[in-house]
Amino acid sequence: MMDIIPIGKIVSTHGLRGEVKFRYYNEVQEDFLSYTSFFTTAGGIPEIRPQRVRWQKGFFYIVFEGIETIDDAGPLIGKELFVKTGSLPPVEEGTYYDFQLMGLAVVSHRGEAAGTVTEIVHQPGSDILVVDHNGEEIFVPMTDRFIRSIDREQSRIVLTEDVVIS
Repeated sequence: MMDIIPIGKIVSTHGLRGEVKFRYYNEVQEDFLSYTSFFTTAGGIPEIRPQRVRWQKGFFYIVFEGIETIDDAGPLIGKELFVKTGSLPPVEEGTYYDFQLMGLAVVSHRGEAAGTVTEIVHQPGSDILVVDHNGEEIFVPMTDRFIRSIDREQSRIVLTEDVVIS
């Protein structure tokens, strides 16, 4: 199975000629334009290719090859679109895609197990890691004050002494 991740969701059809309204999960619109194909299932099949893409009022409007009518587009409503992780644009040093952090072990500054990352909540001030600690959720702001290091090779996030886990 190939490594793919969701990048957005088709929310409705638009017009009668098969165009769909698409909510992109990423904030950088230009990144979306670099994708040449999408998958409509987590298993990677079937693959669809955009024929025409435009941006309007916070959404992409897409016409896909082979989708020519509203009836053709109807089954796509509510579907997430996936891309191969290898086709994602690179991120700057010290920044991560959410999927890269999900499931990482979280440890205290002393190396004691604190839990596992289950979610990343995006807030205006800073992103927040949601950590499962023995069935309870711990919220850790993703700032230097609370996170000492993120080591994807070791699959762990080390917290600072400012985070008290009990």
